[in-house]
Amino acid sequence: MPAALVRWPESFGTRFAILVDTEEEFDWRAPFSRNPGGTTHMRAMPTAHARFVAHGAALTWLVDYPIATCSRSVEILRSLIADGRSAIGTQLHPWVNPPFEEEICIANSFAGNLPAALEEQKLAALTEVIAAAFGVPPLVYRAGRYGIGPAAWRPWPGLAIAPTRRCGQAMTIPPAADPISPP
Repeated sequence: MPAALVRWPESFGTRFAILVDTEEEFDWRAPFSRNPGGTTHMRAMPTAHARFVAHGAALTWLVDYPIATCSRSVEILRSLIADGRSAIGTQLHPWVNPPFEEEICIANSFAGNLPAALEEQKLAALTEVIAAAFGVPPLVYRAGRYGIGPAAWRPWPGLAIAPTRRCGQAMTIPPAADPISPP
């Protein structure tokens, strides 16, 4: 069977992206709560990051609201994206992301189940805190819990994330933060 494998030339390089869910600590078995969990796990991220970088891989950290508003988490992530290859993306967990207008329930934990205007407001709030914390808007958006709904496919004026980059895992990576190019 090995003879049937495709042999790519060395010049082809590495062709994958690694997206890291970077979210508050919480118990998936417990009810959803507006009170975000801790962020102490972020202390382990530099070690994990170093392991990937040692193998030439860059990471895109998909940050949610509690992480983007925790000064220690931001400090850690800023040091990691300073490698010039890794990047910040966003992940929307509606239950811990303002504005808080929806009922907390399983259905509303999927961003795509929210009214379109509320989903847009939450994503705008998250984009703002990420841009303020990291000095750049998020590079990519993945709906937390993969909760993409019908509103995710329409343009949302005023947001830094273009529609094709904020829906699911579709993304456009500028050369300065290209995680799929060889080192």
